[in-house]
Amino acid sequence: MGFFAPQRAQAEALNLVTCTGTHSTNWSPGLTNTSQTIVVSTTSNWSPCVSLSFPLVTSASSSESFQSTFSCQSLLLPTSSRTWVISWSDGVTSTYTFNATINNIGTLNTTIVGVGTIVDGRYKGANATSTFLLGNLQSTLNDSCDTATGVTSVSGLSTLVITP
Repeated sequence: MGFFAPQRAQAEALNLVTCTGTHSTNWSPGLTNTSQTIVVSTTSNWSPCVSLSFPLVTSASSSESFQSTFSCQSLLLPTSSRTWVISWSDGVTSTYTFNATINNIGTLNTTIVGVGTIVDGRYKGANATSTFLLGNLQSTLNDSCDTATGVTSVSGLSTLVITP
């Protein structure tokens, strides 16, 4: 009778970097039930970040501003491709292109998930997923979309995970 070694377990790919933090979005003018051109400003601040390949990277941030036509109803639709520049704590950047979808509408938590790739800079070619937990977005929209000022901002927790 021969000795058989057990099969080697497949190693799962380690995350290149995992970050947690906060995200906020501001609309000017505020979102209402009427479709209009709006300036959208987003800011994500992630700290801490954990990276085995770049252990000195401890945080990251991204701030973007763009104009688009929105209403409260169109906000809940999947987005077309977006591009963010992520600035790492050591001064290096990554360019992240993604599509976002909204999950859990009507529950206590609304989650926006961005799935895409790093197209330039650090981690170029890697997969990236951003997640934003914004509380009950539907309730906020229900309460404010028919007011004169509309919905001017939302904020919540955020994660960023980059994988090979």
